[in-house]
Amino acid sequence: MLYNKHYEKYNVILDQGVEEIKDIMIDPIEVIKHSLSNSKRYGADGKPYLEKLYSVHKGSQRVTQAKKLGYTHIEGIILNV
Repeated sequence: MLYNKHYEKYNVILDQGVEEIKDIMIDPIEVIKHSLSNSKRYGADGKPYLEKLYSVHKGSQRVTQAKKLGYTHIEGIILNV
C-alpha cells in the first residue's frame, strides 16, 4: 500500500493524542477495501480519475507516528465495504 506523506511534507501537528505514542501501537488501523469500477471515470477538468483500492478509514495519524518511531509494520484491519 502506498504511504501518503501529507503529514510529513507539510509538518502537520498530529492531534488526538497520537504524539504521546512512544513505544506501542495498541489499536490496529482500519483500512477500507474499495470496489473498483470497470468503466473509465473522469475528475476535474476531464482528467482520468484514478481509483484507490485501499484507503485508511481510521488511524492515518498513527501511521505517520509509527513511521516517525521507526516502525516498518503495524497491525491493520481490512474492512470490505
